[in-house]
Amino acid sequence: MKQRFLDLTGHEMRTPLTYLLGMLHLAERRGPGSIDSDMLQNLTSKANRLNHIVENMLKLVQQPGFGSDYATLNLSVFSMGPLVGLVTQELLHFLQERAMRWELDVPEDLPRVTADYDKVRDVLMNLFTNAIRFSPDGAPVGLKISRRGEDEIEIIVSDRGPGMSPDQVSRVIRPFSTAEEALMTHSSGGAGGELSFGSRGMGLGLSVARRFIDMHGGSLTLDTAPGTGTRVHVVLPLEAHVLPERVPQM
Repeated sequence: MKQRFLDLTGHEMRTPLTYLLGMLHLAERRGPGSIDSDMLQNLTSKANRLNHIVENMLKLVQQPGFGSDYATLNLSVFSMGPLVGLVTQELLHFLQERAMRWELDVPEDLPRVTADYDKVRDVLMNLFTNAIRFSPDGAPVGLKISRRGEDEIEIIVSDRGPGMSPDQVSRVIRPFSTAEEALMTHSSGGAGGELSFGSRGMGLGLSVARRFIDMHGGSLTLDTAPGTGTRVHVVLPLEAHVLPERVPQM
């Protein structure tokens, strides 16, 4: 129970912290006066998100019976398009710094999903930041979302990095065990900082992302091989399998 709590909350805090540190690194590189209004707004949003996570952690550990469930879903109904737009805009500074670009295929007529908005956002943020880390400067980061049957959507995030061997794939989805060591030998040619090519994370991103998707009744798998890049396939039900009595609209 303690390990699950540490895994989950450590990752929840790491997501906005990585963004805050990365943005501050870019501002430091660019010199005085480089923080524009959009960047400042994003920094404030992530700081508020981090504060919200800490407050929820403190509330959680004070609850009687803490440990019976390591996480719950806070479900709402929302559209994937605006969420993708939010996450890609937040990461745009990092792509611009490394001359990278988005390749997005997100149809406007996608059905709305009933899911935990914050957890799906964190999954997208993690998959995107991994793709940025493991792609060389100038490479595209791809996202494709499509309907899958009557009650699911499929999300594919792809990079142009060095890819992974089957052994690395088996390890990369376990907490604190990553395939990043294999990438560290590559010449980065990157801008440095939190999201430079081959930069090392905590080893929690994919394992917690898969856990979040599992909680919705979905799946997360990797399609990769050395020299081919990596494609992360996420299958997300249009409605999480366990619904609360009331689901707010977003």
